[in-house]
Amino acid sequence: MYYLEHVLARPWTFRYLVQQTLTKLGLWKLLLDGCKLDRNTDQEILKAGFSHVDQQRINIDTSGLIVFSIIAPHVLGVATKKQ
Repeated sequence: MYYLEHVLARPWTFRYLVQQTLTKLGLWKLLLDGCKLDRNTDQEILKAGFSHVDQQRINIDTSGLIVFSIIAPHVLGVATKKQ
């Protein structure tokens, strides 16, 4: 499985606080079809039981669009299912 997902920002950064606030208010989830800003998707994938996971956190240029700057950083990876 190939994936590109947004993940929770580093704790106590401005972005992290915005992500936490929007999640707690429920507004983000309501407007964006259940999306949760406060998930550490990369860690969840590691715990999901794949036989091999190769992933890295990346920063995508989000300048100019505040909505995209909220959903950073991202994780890019490949997960292989167990045989």
